[in-house]
Amino acid sequence: MSDGVEIKIPKVVRTVISTRIIYLYTEFCKSSNFDKFSRATLFKILKVCAASQKTSLRGLDNTIADGMKSIEMLEKILRKCNTFGLPSSTVKDISSHLQRVNQHLKFEVKGHISTETNIALHCSTYALSDISDKDFCGSCNHEHSGHCDICTQITQIVENVLVAYREVEPQVPIDIREEMEHEIFLADKMLHEWHSHCVRTVHQEGAKQSILCNLQPNETLKIMDWAIKFIPFLHREKQTEFFGKRESRGTSLVQS
Repeated sequence: MSDGVEIKIPKVVRTVISTRIIYLYTEFCKSSNFDKFSRATLFKILKVCAASQKTSLRGLDNTIADGMKSIEMLEKILRKCNTFGLPSSTVKDISSHLQRVNQHLKFEVKGHISTETNIALHCSTYALSDISDKDFCGSCNHEHSGHCDICTQITQIVENVLVAYREVEPQVPIDIREEMEHEIFLADKMLHEWHSHCVRTVHQEGAKQSILCNLQPNETLKIMDWAIKFIPFLHREKQTEFFGKRESRGTSLVQS
């Protein structure tokens, strides 16, 4: 603590996710008339008090779902800012840009991505290269001097929301302020991961098609697809629920 007092945290087994822990704690504080910390502070406490967590398998569709959720989070923040004095015209303008980004990531962005383009955000070779690791770094035969307005909005939209939030920040209570800043941080991360996932998807498909086009008669291509695995339907799936599960391609897993 700030006064030097040490509080030992017991080792306990967490059987619920962080959001549920915070919800239960909040309900307990309400019933006990106890002043609680803000949600953002509670998330920080759980992050510091790290615990190993056993999670269910997850597919890449979760990345898309999280990305769509980030759009909803940013819209919610804009509505909150509106209640604290942000002009409705500003809210409407940023919201329209959010919806444009949402539609672009859903339906259009994959058509922009290529290995031969002078726009940095469209060049998958450039975007996926890691300059710190030569095994994961590629070189381009072109300059990245081009510009795409809508793809640039993907990288700027969270900054626009943050600027709007800063305009009304003095009017926002401290506890709500911390929560809003935490949600903006999460939304920025999820939106970035969604865009990165789109780039990886196109680049990976291009690599697969290249291999298929150059496949020799005595060669085969074996794809270990995550989606082919039997993914748990429940958070804690018992063996009786796991065995006998039918997969969408017509196969099933039967206990012998």
